[in-house]
Amino acid sequence: EAGAYQQDEIPEPERELTEWRCHALRCGGCGHTTKANAPEEALQRFGPRLKAAIATLTADKRQTNRQLQQLLSDFYGIEISVGQIVNITKSVGVALMPAAKRLKEEILARSAIYADETGWRIASCRAYLWGLFSKDAAYYEIHRTRKGEVAEEIIPVGYDGVVHTDDYCGYTHIAPTRRQLC
Repeated sequence: EAGAYQQDEIPEPERELTEWRCHALRCGGCGHTTKANAPEEALQRFGPRLKAAIATLTADKRQTNRQLQQLLSDFYGIEISVGQIVNITKSVGVALMPAAKRLKEEILARSAIYADETGWRIASCRAYLWGLFSKDAAYYEIHRTRKGEVAEEIIPVGYDGVVHTDDYCGYTHIAPTRRQLC
């Protein structure tokens, strides 16, 4: 029958392995061996796309390290330890800290922002996801507590714009004239 039909499909999972070989040559006269240096990226066991996927799947999609380990093995044939996953997640987090700090500063430079917190879990431990939002940006931090001190870290006492929050008492450091309740 006449018509147009579309079907979305994902590509077949395929591992991409890059190998660098460094040439070495020994001088026939003096016997000294000269060897090429490996490029910086060759010294990393896992590539940047894999590291980004690991960070996204653990932080944003909340996959456990064991689930992620199994997924990478099943789909791509990549053997990786739980410790390597943890180290990658930490190193990506450290690398992103300057960008996260700039994002928070950018949001706090706005004249009106929103803040909220919600229950979260880290492994089997209770934690809280704190969010700071502007019209077009979102910043998150995870803390083990919901205490007001965290709210003061997220929204400093000196912030002079309007903050839209719920009625949670942790936000009482914000002057009532600058706090809009939902």
